[in-house]
Amino acid sequence: DQLIEGYRGWLRLHGGPSPRELSLNPILFAPDVLRTAVQTLNGLEETTCVIQKLHVLWECMRCINRDICQHVSKTYGEAGSPRLRVGKEMDLAADDLVPLIALVVLESHVTQLCFTIEFVNEFDFSKLQERELGSALEGCVTDRFCFASFRVAVTFIEKKADEWRNSKSQPDFAGPSTSPTT
Repeated sequence: DQLIEGYRGWLRLHGGPSPRELSLNPILFAPDVLRTAVQTLNGLEETTCVIQKLHVLWECMRCINRDICQHVSKTYGEAGSPRLRVGKEMDLAADDLVPLIALVVLESHVTQLCFTIEFVNEFDFSKLQERELGSALEGCVTDRFCFASFRVAVTFIEKKADEWRNSKSQPDFAGPSTSPTT
């Protein structure tokens, strides 16, 4: 968790992560649009049980999907991009959702990411009642997908943080340089 915090701090000092750093389609890169998701995820450390943590993760991903789909639809219209189908039924694929979760995690103030993953990993998902997190869920598969996506996003951040730590020159992992050009 300390390594991730150091990396997160370094990114903030250098303008935040770029779409390239996150392996994210630039059309979906809209940190300002994800404020609700960030606020939702910030509530993760206030939770005390696995069901509550899963609920926060589910709500966070719902916000990401809703807000990014609205952003793409509003910004690019019904045509969207060749890779994205935009419209009333647009849903993000896991390939798009995981980098967006990573962006939300990096923008959040959640500090106990590894502890949270270990805590939820100990949970026996087979004991979870269908629709236990709310009527919007499709049962246990959604709960597991939600947590697995979060775990993959945090693992991705851990690897990026490790690359950052091991890089002597600390290459430009962030967006455009904030230094004046000559």
